[in-house]
Amino acid sequence: MDPTTTATIGAFAAAASATILALVSYFNIRALRTQVKVADFNNCLLLVKQLGEAQRNVFSAKEENDKYEFEFRELLNLLESVALLINRKKITKVSEEYSREFLCEAIAWIEADVSMHNLIEDAVTGPNTFEELKRFRKSNRKKISILAQEYQQREQEVEVESLL
Repeated sequence: MDPTTTATIGAFAAAASATILALVSYFNIRALRTQVKVADFNNCLLLVKQLGEAQRNVFSAKEENDKYEFEFRELLNLLESVALLINRKKITKVSEEYSREFLCEAIAWIEADVSMHNLIEDAVTGPNTFEELKRFRKSNRKKISILAQEYQQREQEVEVESLL
């Protein structure tokens, strides 16, 4: 073989290797992105599960003042974490949409329950306490207000029904 043929074969082999490497890299990156999205969504579901448990703990501790206050602060801290993730765009779009809905409902639930208002005031220890929740609430205030009104109306209907 002459040097030109050898160089041509070498160049062709290098080009084929580069093409195969690019294809393998492309599919690896796609698989990695899918794994990241699945892991992110699983983390979102775990967080929502923790939030649900925290809400149940607050509701079940309503008759015990110290425990009620403790559980409520725990809930607020979890809500602050979710607000941080949403506000800073640290989660995928699907997880963000799901978490946003949950957080709007949770904040509306808190706003609809008069007994929680004093607890919020006591939980705020400085000017930056729950800053992410404040930001989240400001950007979602319309939806949260509508939900809070619905929850208050349901509560009033339940109270009237229990009297009859």
